[in-house]
Amino acid sequence: MRWLWFPVLGAMLVFGSLTVASVATVFGDRRIPDWQGPERSWLDFLPAASGFVVGGIAVALLGLVLLRGRTPDWVFPVGSIVASGVVCLTSLALWDVPQGLFGHPFGPGELLGLALALGVAAYRASPVWLMAGVGAAAAALLSDRLRDSAPIVSHRDLVYIVLGLMIMVAPALYLRWRDRQRRDQLALARQEERLSIARDLHDVVAHQVTGIVVRVQALRHITANEANGSGRDNGEGQSTAGAVRDSLPEIEEAASDALRSMRDLVHTLRDAGDPPKGPFDAAAHLTALRQERRYDQPEVRVTVDGPLDDLPPDVGHAVIAIARESVTNALRHAVGARRIDVGVWRERDSVHVRVVDDGDGSPSLTPRGGFGLEGMTERAHLLGGTLDAGPPTAGDGWRVHAALPTTRVGVR
Repeated sequence: MRWLWFPVLGAMLVFGSLTVASVATVFGDRRIPDWQGPERSWLDFLPAASGFVVGGIAVALLGLVLLRGRTPDWVFPVGSIVASGVVCLTSLALWDVPQGLFGHPFGPGELLGLALALGVAAYRASPVWLMAGVGAAAAALLSDRLRDSAPIVSHRDLVYIVLGLMIMVAPALYLRWRDRQRRDQLALARQEERLSIARDLHDVVAHQVTGIVVRVQALRHITANEANGSGRDNGEGQSTAGAVRDSLPEIEEAASDALRSMRDLVHTLRDAGDPPKGPFDAAAHLTALRQERRYDQPEVRVTVDGPLDDLPPDVGHAVIAIARESVTNALRHAVGARRIDVGVWRERDSVHVRVVDDGDGSPSLTPRGGFGLEGMTERAHLLGGTLDAGPPTAGDGWRVHAALPTTRVGVR
């Protein structure tokens, strides 16, 4: 989160520099002999002060949009309208002042602040609020005529204003479209991860339910034979009551396991044409991730501490999926990495997966792993676990750590 303050600090530095430059320009103009501009007075400093205030509003809006908090969307166009109002009030204050040959032009801080404030509003505002902000900005740009010695609006001025507004709004609208596209892709990644979990668990649950059906059919066969008078045992000296007594705990255990696995999959669907994925050896799949260091690929080390064969099926699939996706992300994005460490260990009621690389850990605007990271997080949350990803506390690189519960209350 610290890097989010860099643009804000940079914008503050820019607007502060522009304000100092504007004030220095006023003092420099006062030393020019035979000055042909507006009459010298304290009002000469108004454009610099206006640029400082407008820049402050723009920086505040930029900080709010970068923090991505719960700031209402209407705050941004209202801030843009307030910035435009400051410029208009400055123009009105300079209207009745002798303008000389060229009057009081806009200060650089005013123009840049208007552009930034309107751009932030275009990124977050609804269409109605955005039109209000654009209208206020147009009025602020038109108010430049009040500062001129010839306050006449020409067709060329209108063209320049329209072009200026387009330049202010177009980049923000593009970023807004890209952000919406990314949100849609993230939603699709989460949905695909849900479907992947459904595919993984469907066959495991089907195997368990098949065992239940087989046991129930055997009991029906035994009771049918007794009802027909063919005997009181099942051919091996076991009575019907004994067979029922021995089978019921097995049926109960299998049904409970199936219900535990299906707990998080009530609203998911499965694609019909996919191949089945039954229970598998998690340790063997983790070992398959190992690779020796090559000239273009880092070494992948895998450490497994504790048994994994008794993991619930959904948790076992999640362990493999998170480890494989994390290693794949590291191989693709870990610039300069020499080693990738994969660790899986058991605790009392949970299993942990940690993947760490020693590549370039510098922050970037796009989180390493992209939509795969969102899918892993969604899978962990569905199982009642957690997943954290980011630079390690010490050194460079990237770390992914997932904790998944292994004990859940079944339905009895």
